[in-house]
Amino acid sequence: MQRKLHFIIGFLVGFTVAAQPLAAASLRWEASAESDLAGYIIYCGSTSGEYADTIDVGDVLEYSLTALASGQSYYLAVSAYDHWGNESETSAEVNYNVEVTTDVEDHLEQMPRDFALQQNYPNPFNPETTILYSVKETGNFELAVYNLRGQRIRVLLNEDAPYQGMKGQAVWDGRDESGIEVASGVYFYRLRQGNETRTKQMTLLR
Repeated sequence: MQRKLHFIIGFLVGFTVAAQPLAAASLRWEASAESDLAGYIIYCGSTSGEYADTIDVGDVLEYSLTALASGQSYYLAVSAYDHWGNESETSAEVNYNVEVTTDVEDHLEQMPRDFALQQNYPNPFNPETTILYSVKETGNFELAVYNLRGQRIRVLLNEDAPYQGMKGQAVWDGRDESGIEVASGVYFYRLRQGNETRTKQMTLLR
């Protein structure tokens, strides 16, 4: 096993959830080069070097920690483990101070008034995720979810933008058009208006 991993903090975005001032930290790290790699473990605590929570995230290279209290400080690290349960040393510790936020509208205001599609939050997710978008022109636009085969499985929005630079959000609950839960895996979501499209990837973990 590789004995030390390089740890990279990814984009950090705060949201309000269930009327409580909470936030999320989206973390990314470099892959271990070991051929027997089985997965990664995230360590999280409110005191440096003391981790009250451990999360086995499997073989992924990014993960969103949700329900972090706004105004609090968190200490984060990650380790790798192999198929026999051997675990590497933890990465260098990262300190994340959660900024106090009010609600999703604050983040919509920070988006450009252009044709744009934000990374879904949280990602990976279960059971639902939020997608922020903005459209440049008036007129019809569509936001839809596709599987890896390019098959459209759910239309989240298909409506007319009443004004230029409109911003909004959509929530996907991991179900198809028939209301049936889809399987875990990678999905794409696409924003389309006229000849312009934006596409991003998300991961559903059951």
